[in-house]
Amino acid sequence: MNSGTGKIEKPLTARRVGYLITIALQFAGMYILLHLYDWNVPFLTEDYKDLLWYIRISFYAAIIAYAVFLIYDPKWFRHLLKAITNIIFALSTIMFYVIFPFNFPTEQLNRIVKIILLVIMILSFISILTELVAAIKHAGKHTNNEP
Repeated sequence: MNSGTGKIEKPLTARRVGYLITIALQFAGMYILLHLYDWNVPFLTEDYKDLLWYIRISFYAAIIAYAVFLIYDPKWFRHLLKAITNIIFALSTIMFYVIFPFNFPTEQLNRIVKIILLVIMILSFISILTELVAAIKHAGKHTNNEP
């Protein structure tokens, strides 16, 4: 279906398959990040444990959002939930920057990682705004028949 933007909306079945794949990837990513410290990754500091709560919340929010999309997924709602999950992700990224649980072999590498975290934060904020604008745009067009 054409949404008026020239983009063709994927059929519901294809979106649902994508949601299931995303949920599986979220669980895999969460498992890896929650076990990095247990695996004695050499550049992680003891402070990494302080981030586990933020990591869990970020992944759980995404998993719950995509599980909800399996049941209910009009465009305005997808964009709204994606904005919310992006806010939670941004919070996690901010905490990674603040706590900075890394101790790389060189100070230059530590600075590079901090810059990467800043770029991720900026991109997260842009994504939040983009999703909110899209949610508002599609909420104005929402009908009971629209997917």
